[in-house]
Amino acid sequence: MPPKKKSKPTGKKPSEKRSKPTKPMALKKKAPKVAEKGESRGFTLSLRGDRSLQAYKDMVLGMMSAIKPGYKDTYTEEEWVEKWKEFWAASDNAKVKRQRGEVTPEPERKYKTAEEQYPGITEQIRQFEEMVLPACPHCGSADTASVQVGVIGRTMYIAGKTKKFKLVMNMSNKLGKYFCNQCKKYFDE
Repeated sequence: MPPKKKSKPTGKKPSEKRSKPTKPMALKKKAPKVAEKGESRGFTLSLRGDRSLQAYKDMVLGMMSAIKPGYKDTYTEEEWVEKWKEFWAASDNAKVKRQRGEVTPEPERKYKTAEEQYPGITEQIRQFEEMVLPACPHCGSADTASVQVGVIGRTMYIAGKTKKFKLVMNMSNKLGKYFCNQCKKYFDE
């Protein structure tokens, strides 16, 4: 009888050191540097109850420089005072309305139908549905589509309504005139 082979353990040896788990990326990030005078502090700046003109200026300039780096103040002192008064008047008015339980109504939205938005689109969809297309030379399937170029609202709507319309960004001449919905291959008759 041949000697038995020793089986090797599949697990790790108990003496092996385990690596420490890595810290999540959020914990690895350093705190953002404190902005120096004149630098942008982003949108995190708030008034924190300070109703002074200077606090309002700092907030507005901070937001504008975050949107457009290098933003320069073009308002006169009178314009700043006027904007500051408008800001706090609107804020106080909204606060009073909230306290009284009044809700600002949403403006009424009017949704257009596809035919209103894209005149003649229903007829186009019907034409694609009734179109006779060649069968796929690769798999023989009759479930094929015409390849069309141009990703705009109208073409996206048509592509969503019929399977006989294959929308591509560009290069339709290199892909082929037709597309097989079964084998997902392009072909030219």
